[in-house]
Amino acid sequence: MDTTKKQVMEILSHEADQILEIYGDSLIATSSTSYPMLTDQLENDTVQGLDDDLQIIIKRLTGPLSDLDVVTVSGMGGIGKTKLARKAYDHLIIRYHFDILAWVTISQEFQYRNVLFKALHCISKKTDIVDAENYDKMDDYS
Repeated sequence: MDTTKKQVMEILSHEADQILEIYGDSLIATSSTSYPMLTDQLENDTVQGLDDDLQIIIKRLTGPLSDLDVVTVSGMGGIGKTKLARKAYDHLIIRYHFDILAWVTISQEFQYRNVLFKALHCISKKTDIVDAENYDKMDDYS
């Protein structure tokens, strides 16, 4: 299991380097979300009318996958995309199915490098592969 985790971290590191080579460190991107929501609010809210969508997402995430699958949640602002994604992320089936989970919040303007480092930090806390000293060294390159 430790070997698999190390391989995942190596792949993530390599992919992050490739993305940064293509887009550059200073590239600023924008997201379509304009209203940040607090995690506490998401946990207490119910997803009304989105139960079917939640089940579809859970089935896609836990069903047979190819080498690289992406499950997207898209739609107009304010219809509950973040809430739906958070409910799927927190669902017991998802927690049981995946060894490692990462939740990264992206603001209206963001840098790819910071998003990748936040995801890596979230993963490394669960795997102990990247310790605080190595994570601080990565900050030196940003």
